[in-house]
Amino acid sequence: MVWRAGPDGRPLDPSQFPQDPPARRDGDGGGAEAWLNLVHPEEREAVLLLWRRALREGEEFEARYRLHRGLSGYRWALGQGRPLRGDDGEVREWIGTVVDIHDHMEAERTIALSEERLRLALDSADLGVWECTIATNQWWFSEAALRILGCPPDAETSIETVMGAIHSDDLDGLRARWHAARTGRARDRMEGEFRIQRGGGRLGWIACSARLVADDGKAVTRMLGTLRDITKTRLQREKLYHLAHFDPLTGLPNRHEMITRTQATLASGGAAGGAGAILLLDLDGFKEANDTLGQATGDALLKRIAHRLVSSLPADSLIGRVGGDEFLVVVPGVAEQWTATRIADGLYDVLTVPFVIGDRRIPLSGRIGIALAPRDGTSAQDLMTHAELALQETKTISGCVTRFFSPRLHDEARERQDMGLELRRATDNGEFELFYQPQIRLSDRAVVGAEALLRWRHPTRGVMPPAAFLHVLKRGPLAGEVGEWVVAKACADAAGLLNAGSRIRMAVNLFSAQFKAGTVDATVRRSLLESGLPAELLELEITEKVTLDRDEGILTCLKGLRDLGCGVAFDDYGTGYASLSMLKRYPLTRLKIDRAFVQHLAESPKDGAIVRAVLSLGNTFGLSVTAEGIEEEEQEKLLLGQGCDEGQGYFFGRPMPLADFIQFLARVKKNPGEFPTPA
Repeated sequence: MVWRAGPDGRPLDPSQFPQDPPARRDGDGGGAEAWLNLVHPEEREAVLLLWRRALREGEEFEARYRLHRGLSGYRWALGQGRPLRGDDGEVREWIGTVVDIHDHMEAERTIALSEERLRLALDSADLGVWECTIATNQWWFSEAALRILGCPPDAETSIETVMGAIHSDDLDGLRARWHAARTGRARDRMEGEFRIQRGGGRLGWIACSARLVADDGKAVTRMLGTLRDITKTRLQREKLYHLAHFDPLTGLPNRHEMITRTQATLASGGAAGGAGAILLLDLDGFKEANDTLGQATGDALLKRIAHRLVSSLPADSLIGRVGGDEFLVVVPGVAEQWTATRIADGLYDVLTVPFVIGDRRIPLSGRIGIALAPRDGTSAQDLMTHAELALQETKTISGCVTRFFSPRLHDEARERQDMGLELRRATDNGEFELFYQPQIRLSDRAVVGAEALLRWRHPTRGVMPPAAFLHVLKRGPLAGEVGEWVVAKACADAAGLLNAGSRIRMAVNLFSAQFKAGTVDATVRRSLLESGLPAELLELEITEKVTLDRDEGILTCLKGLRDLGCGVAFDDYGTGYASLSMLKRYPLTRLKIDRAFVQHLAESPKDGAIVRAVLSLGNTFGLSVTAEGIEEEEQEKLLLGQGCDEGQGYFFGRPMPLADFIQFLARVKKNPGEFPTPA
């Protein structure tokens, strides 16, 4: 029986075990160790200790014990299991086998009790018995033993006949064991496994077990043993190995196996001087194809991709599937960048030829991160990590599809890791704070809104602006948690301003991670309910990049928020890749002109043309327009003259803590249209 269990040892399919064990241990009616109720009481405690130690240490498990088998009563079984680990090294699940070895154990017990020829075992269908007298080198084999070995039933029971059935590659090892046993260099038992050649070229596996009988002088005089056909067990073992080391879909080695093979390849003479190119390929467009066309098409596509990549590589290359849409390629002997670049270009070229699945043409592309051995390291794990860093770099550079590792990437990754730990502490200790920048209606200079901007009040560095930490926060595991806090805090502060007599529209930026987690809708609704803020006073800002990451899911979410009454603004409009059709599809209420176009508005005709175009789009689609980055009165006048609705920037007010913002509102209310000179 093949069994599977979760990381905590709980069987994934409890139905494999009988539901009516003869006894139950107190406190464990149906938990992770309920299967131990089937183990004979005399072995139960020892098996429990072995199993718990295996779970605790993540090591392989093996035990012999008597197992209750319904009407058959207790039978001896061999339980084995091994942990399967994920990419992070943690145990993902356990997988193993339970093999009935009752006849084998009974035969060994009989050998221990008597030196007879085990007459009671001769009728066994799956166990053969043999005996060797050392002094005369005489051998005896039962009919079952000869049948297991594949010898003709009328064959002479000579050792030569038996040797002829054993696979030639295993003869030397088997002879060495027998010689050690005959000369007394073995212990009181001899164990081994070997292959036999059967008809049709089929191979079988045999387990040999023997007890060594010595005289009073401790010299071995006889060997009494058994033979058992373990072909099925070996096949199960090989299947388990394949599941643990190979991708079941493409048949390619998985991450663990690729690291092992890469290390062996670099250490061998096959990679001249330990040189080699490690290329990590990430598919662009596969996820969309899989989501749109279905998993069956996605699986077929992955097989085609794997076949095409394998066919395009040099014969001595290694390739494995190390992630959902990631492939690792190792080319031994390559130490020069130009050679690795040529290989990467070849992979990219074969990948970008559209795939045809049924009547579908599926275009794909990819990005490749490259590390070179020994320049970038000699450890397979380090080289793969460096290739991953180079791959991540391609995703931050527009139009970049190939990148080589450099020490700078490692330093930056270490800095991000260190900052990630600090961000965790900052979240736990409440070190984040919201600053508010006023948004002004240009026609009368009234304060109509505020944008909530995240700041980090670091215990030693003081107030840190977003540029110092936001790039790490947005990509890390805390983005969703901090994003929820920002929404809740901004709503609460806006409600407080409303209660104090200032009806201010609050603009809040959303992280991509919040959409990926599917928490935006619930977060907004909960924050509005708890704060009492009217939905029309909350405006959610998204960037074009966010919409491109999860287009359909975000579209549905934003439509729901618009139905609720919230505003939706495109931030930094004009700097991304969003098409004009998105203005039609998305439930927008506002466009925000990026500060890059406002900064040189007075002297740059091109920037002026872009600003006029955005204002025209806003007018056409019925959207309000806010210009960011207004720092001079001349910019304000130009924007007002071109019909811009609102603006924000240092000319009106810098981002400021809530207390300062409240004072700012009081000053503007006292002196309408007048703002303090920016510091």
